[in-house]
Amino acid sequence: NLFQKADIGCKTGKIWMHPSAAYFRSAFMYAGMFGVKGMALNAFKTDKYKKPLLLLITAAFWFAQYVYSPLLTPYLTSELKMASLVVGVIVGAYGISQLVLRVPLGMFADMAGNHRLIIILSCFLAAAASVLRIASHSAAAMFMANILSGAASSGWVSFTVLYSTFYNEDDGSRAIGSIVVFNQLGILIAFFAGGALKQAFDMDRVFLSGALVGFVGFILAFMLPKHNRKAHMVHAKELLAEFKSRKLYYYSALAAVFQFVLFATVFSFTNKAAEALGAGPSQISLSSALCIVFTILSCFMVSMPFYKRLKFNILVPVLFLLMSLHCVITAFSHSLVLIYAAQCLTGVSSAMTSIFMAKAIEGVDGGRKSTAMGIFQSLYSFGIVLGPIVMGAMSEAFGLKRAFLLMALLPVAGAVAAAFSPVINGRKPHTAKDSA
Repeated sequence: NLFQKADIGCKTGKIWMHPSAAYFRSAFMYAGMFGVKGMALNAFKTDKYKKPLLLLITAAFWFAQYVYSPLLTPYLTSELKMASLVVGVIVGAYGISQLVLRVPLGMFADMAGNHRLIIILSCFLAAAASVLRIASHSAAAMFMANILSGAASSGWVSFTVLYSTFYNEDDGSRAIGSIVVFNQLGILIAFFAGGALKQAFDMDRVFLSGALVGFVGFILAFMLPKHNRKAHMVHAKELLAEFKSRKLYYYSALAAVFQFVLFATVFSFTNKAAEALGAGPSQISLSSALCIVFTILSCFMVSMPFYKRLKFNILVPVLFLLMSLHCVITAFSHSLVLIYAAQCLTGVSSAMTSIFMAKAIEGVDGGRKSTAMGIFQSLYSFGIVLGPIVMGAMSEAFGLKRAFLLMALLPVAGAVAAAFSPVINGRKPHTAKDSA
């Protein structure tokens, strides 16, 4: 029966021989009790459940992707004794596969209309990446694991576009704001869980939790309704027109600056600065969690109707300047309280994620949205790749304090660019429709 199969699966797979496997045999038994392949599967495929189901999968997926994230840089530098530049390359590898895959996946989603398949594969790769981290602690294995994680995150195109189809065109910002809240909620829970597991056990247990929650997301993704293929069947030639949209490049460039600074600081070297001040695993996780709490609040505000009345040529530069202030505060921090305050500032500035994402695909035909989102997310992945590498190189060359001060200059440049951008100031940009 189902319970026996679940127990056999736990005993036969190599990863299931881990001491924590007993917890997950129980999970399989509970899944059998609720009849995943029967009543629940059919129930979740109805329109009533499609929104909460996708939001639940989103939270599980991002838990798997980030449960180890705040602890990874200190783990690689302190426990595995890797150089800062090597660590920067490993962290930056997360963006390499995204650079390559996001556009092709977006085009595939538009031509085939199969977002569910991409979401299923994304959850599977998120789980597989953590399995690889358990299997080997070498620099090469960590690099390849982050390549797999990046490939998994490439599927975020389908998460966001599929969820936006559940709303009217005028509610695009609300849709993106809502799913980003659950994206950040999954990360927030992951940070607390990762810190607790590392404090009580070791990094392998942290990686294991990511693998298993990713697998839960993988199973749940099969319950998503199949998307309407006919409504999104388009030719590749039509999709290529999106590459001519200057509006898309404007927002992608600003998003790349944001991601560059975010991955150079919050998701890597800010945690190293906290460790230098004596922070343990739980305190490092709390530091990152504070950033996510304020990210959730800022993204929630973006989903509110009043947000449409705000002037972007003022709002976006202010948010960039908050990121710059994060770098300055971290550079001169002598206590964890200041690190925590800096993390909160970046959390507030993370509202830019929802703003840029929603505006990048605003007005794009439904059959082209995945391609447009793929281009947008692929281009901002340059920041994910280069940010940690540049920060690691500057840290080795000039020291961590000066590296943060130099990094503070980039968001200032982003603020100036945003203040004078024709897109953010409301002047009509060149779009793909103008070229068609």
